[in-house]
This record gives sequence, C-alpha cells and structure tokens, in this order.
Amino acid sequence: RLAEKPNDELRDFVLREIRIVDAFGRDPSDGAIWHCVDVEGKPMARRDWFLKAWWPQAEAAAAMMQAFELSGDRAFLDRFLELDRFIRTELRDPLYHEYFAYAPIAGKNYLDYKGSEFKGFFHLPRYFLTVIETIDRMLEDKK
Repeated sequence: RLAEKPNDELRDFVLREIRIVDAFGRDPSDGAIWHCVDVEGKPMARRDWFLKAWWPQAEAAAAMMQAFELSGDRAFLDRFLELDRFIRTELRDPLYHEYFAYAPIAGKNYLDYKGSEFKGFFHLPRYFLTVIETIDRMLEDKK
C-alpha cells in the first residue's frame, strides 16, 4: 500500500510513462505486449522476440490497474481488462488451470511448457495479489 499518494508531478510522469511504454510494446492485432521490441524498429537478435511471454502481460495488467487507482482514468481500467482477457484466453491452460509461459502463435501452441527463466511459481500469485490489493484499496477509499 502506498504510504501516501505521490505528488502531482511524479504521478503525471508515471502515468505518462505507462502510456508510452504500453503503446510501444503493444501488438495492435490482439492488444498483447510483445516479449521484446527494438527501440528503433530493427530486427531483433533474440530468437524469442516475436513471442508474447506471460510475464509482460501480467506486469502490464498490474500497472494498468495501479494507474487506474492513481488517476481514475477509465482508459487504464479498460486496458487492464483487455490484458486480463488476453491472459485468461491465450495463456491459461484450460485443462490444468495453470498458465503457459508463452501465448500461441497464429492459434497454435508451439511452446506448451508452463515455466521459463522468467515465469516461476511466484509470478502468478504476485500478479493476482497485486491486482486484488489494488482493488481492495479502491473499494476501501469508496467507503
């Protein structure tokens, strides 16, 4: 929980940066966040640049919920819902109720493993707890 709300200048800076980074990393075809994007739009040397890893989706969604809490701007809530929907529909394993490390490519799940160097056992609970705690704070503030 924030000990106190940030000053207006810091809050505005953070919200602006969230918007910029989201726009830069967002795939307009499905709203997901790319795993890696070159700042100059050049081809990436990484073999996994075209993938949509689980952790950037979760980090972006949590940031959107926290930005909504700070700003009250409905666009952040809508973006959270879009990312959350992508996470649940493209990354969640309907059979075992875990989450794949990477989203399907063109509708086919080529990489069906759950863990990776970036997705360990703590990412899922941390994502859910962050969002739940943020919502709880907003509900408490409404009282």
